[in-house]
Amino acid sequence: LFSPAAVLFAAIVSLGLAAAFFSRFRSFLMSADRYRMMTLIMIVSGILAIAAPQLFMLIAKQSNWFASSGGVLLFVLKLGTLAVISVGPSWLAVGLIFPSVVAFAGEHCTPTQSGQRLGLLLAVNGLGGLLGAECAYRILLPVFGVYGAMTAIALAFTFAGLIVSIFREGSNSRLGNIVGASASVLLVFGIGKLNAQLPVVNPPPGVTPLDIQSGREGTVAVIEDPKGEKSILVSNQYVLGGTAVRYNQERQALLPLVLHKQPSNVACIGLATGITPGAALSVGSVKKVVAVEISPLVARAAETYFDDFNHQISSSDAADIVIGDGRTVIASMATGFDVVTGDLFLPWAPGTSRLYSREHFSAVRSTLNSGGVFCQWLPMYQLTRDQFQMIANTFAHVFEETHLFLNHFSISSPMLGLIGVKERGWLNWQQIENRCSQIRKSNDILDPVLRHASGIRLLYLGQWLDDQMDTPLVTLSDPSLEYSAATVRLSDDPFGRYFNPSKWIRFCRTRQRRYVNDPSSRAGTPGSDPTMQAKLMLLSTGLLELDYAKRTQHKLTSSIAARVQQNLPKCFIEDRLADMSRWPGQPVTDPSQLDSQE
Repeated sequence: LFSPAAVLFAAIVSLGLAAAFFSRFRSFLMSADRYRMMTLIMIVSGILAIAAPQLFMLIAKQSNWFASSGGVLLFVLKLGTLAVISVGPSWLAVGLIFPSVVAFAGEHCTPTQSGQRLGLLLAVNGLGGLLGAECAYRILLPVFGVYGAMTAIALAFTFAGLIVSIFREGSNSRLGNIVGASASVLLVFGIGKLNAQLPVVNPPPGVTPLDIQSGREGTVAVIEDPKGEKSILVSNQYVLGGTAVRYNQERQALLPLVLHKQPSNVACIGLATGITPGAALSVGSVKKVVAVEISPLVARAAETYFDDFNHQISSSDAADIVIGDGRTVIASMATGFDVVTGDLFLPWAPGTSRLYSREHFSAVRSTLNSGGVFCQWLPMYQLTRDQFQMIANTFAHVFEETHLFLNHFSISSPMLGLIGVKERGWLNWQQIENRCSQIRKSNDILDPVLRHASGIRLLYLGQWLDDQMDTPLVTLSDPSLEYSAATVRLSDDPFGRYFNPSKWIRFCRTRQRRYVNDPSSRAGTPGSDPTMQAKLMLLSTGLLELDYAKRTQHKLTSSIAARVQQNLPKCFIEDRLADMSRWPGQPVTDPSQLDSQE
């Protein structure tokens, strides 16, 4: 959120300094040969623009500025300073062009003519700003990439200098100016070739970029780790899922599909790799899947590199991929959906908090058919408790009955689903039993926890009650969630404030105790056996503890594994058609085998 502001501030300051410089030295600049001066400004602008990436990389390699953010103010200062040092010189040079043209145009003319010329120049400048931005986003970045686009811009400046030198008045020194401008064009082209060897993405060691594309949304890279697992990296900032966690991604769509009686029309807000919406195509009752993706580059990557994992959703007749903002697309849709899922949206990204707003949740609710289910997934590993409560309370404000579900039993990246429908009393465990029985007969879903009501119960964390409405709601007019999330991300210890492993386990334990001790938390769940549910919630916490113990090589691993093994429902072991490789967490093995391994 704060990065674009820092860079924009640096750009505006640089352009302002350029205007001040021209004002201070106007007499000198105006007294010189105006054509030669304009040629010089154009050439210097091009050379400095093409040299900016080299300077940026040199500073980045020599410094360790961003090893720790140190808070918002220090981060903005460091990033702004880096922008001023690396790109600032080119902005200063470019910033001299418009004041110079305005001054030259105003010479030797009446006030009326001067005003007319200034108005024309302002119009041309404004139109050029619009067309220049669109040209960069739609043509230069997609076709040439980041460094190629900067080369094209630098060449445009130097070519402009060459043209000015050709058409300058008089013949004195024209040949020398043309030769100098031509040499500058070649210099810019040569540095541009060197820039092409600079890295665009900065993946971890051993990770190989398979494809890199740039556009309006930034840089989208498909990367592959040493195990051959692929994922999508956006702007060097965050990963959009990947094949290594494909079953967790599939569960994002499959869980709400199991909770619905007979889903037919499905919408997924967020395509990413396509694995989540693609999983809906495997359910026999589903006739149509609509996936909304804001980034055309991400949609292209999903089609090109993840078709083998997403049921070829990009070419499926039963699926439509809509490129656009998920919030506005859903709000404009009249089609009724049985199930809508919201992908994991990181709240510190610019504009993302709108997808957690009351207005968006209300728009989703209006698209649901009677009995329709909406599941919004939350990245708990990048949320604080207060931020989570803001989102959950906003969701519960729209969906009067809201229930919490886990996605998996891994403590490294916990995911929580907020699930609700229009009608109260919708969570009926007897209905879920019948639905799971249908799924086992059709064998549409191989995930063991989704084939049995006991598995759904393992993922259940109870109801989010109205009496927890003690935080402000997320709205389109209040960006406080976005600023809070971005501020925490730039703090000295964001991991300590998020739902880290210990906090996540404590949260789940609290949910378990609340369910057992508070009868109101069990409201609206017909067919639920409180004793059975409490036992399964305890087992669910044990599965999280088992994952934590194994990751930390804790000596209690065997005892936790034994407790989990003893309480695990037999239906998972006896289900021969289930694919246990899809088990959402650490595999539950025989304790004696685990002892011998230790």
